[in-house]
Amino acid sequence: VTQRWLGGLLTNFDSVSNTWKHLIELDEQINDKDGFEKLSTRDQYLLLKEQEKLEKLVGGLRGLDDLPGMIFIVDVKREQTALEEAAKVGIPVVALVDTNADPRLVTYPIPGNDDGIKSIEIITQNIVDSIIEGDKPAKTEKKETKAAKPKKTSKK
Repeated sequence: VTQRWLGGLLTNFDSVSNTWKHLIELDEQINDKDGFEKLSTRDQYLLLKEQEKLEKLVGGLRGLDDLPGMIFIVDVKREQTALEEAAKVGIPVVALVDTNADPRLVTYPIPGNDDGIKSIEIITQNIVDSIIEGDKPAKTEKKETKAAKPKKTSKK
């Protein structure tokens, strides 16, 4: 999520996913130069304004087809709604936890300063690097599994 947490993002995922699917449709409509240019200036403006609004709300969710397997929270106190929703649907939470937050609410707390930009950058980069590194073996296994499957032959 790039701006603020949308209430119901995890607990009402189907509805929220329809919103970002609508954003994708808007993008396609705007990028269709022939169709877009045929619209009145007012209609073009309204489409662009709606696209901008939806981009802020759900732009960071593109490509999320299902509930995430984990969420990472930088400021537990500020993102209390996200923490509660994750608990309701059983999604583990990795979070940067400062002294002003309760670490018992977080599945995997990372003690650290959630107010300092440099601290957030360092920890977030380490999380990203770990996810990328952990994803490599999974992708390799998928390729090997596909290659190892024998092709079906028809009986004559």
